[in-house]
Amino acid sequence: PSSVVVKLPSEESAYRQIGDRYHAYEREVRFYQEVAPTSPARIPRCYFRAMDHAEGRFVLILEDLGSLTAGD
Repeated sequence: PSSVVVKLPSEESAYRQIGDRYHAYEREVRFYQEVAPTSPARIPRCYFRAMDHAEGRFVLILEDLGSLTAGD
């Protein structure tokens, strides 16, 4: 694709701590791995996902839906 959305852990320590405390990063990666493929809802396609539990790092590369409007 000509455009993608890349999601990484926050660089702000307060937000990072919240993400870590509630396993938000892991949950989002697992959503795109386990739930998204069977979801009837239109969600961004996930091109790549990875999680390094030991380092608390993750990356998601998602389809850019920025050209759509609410309700599309």
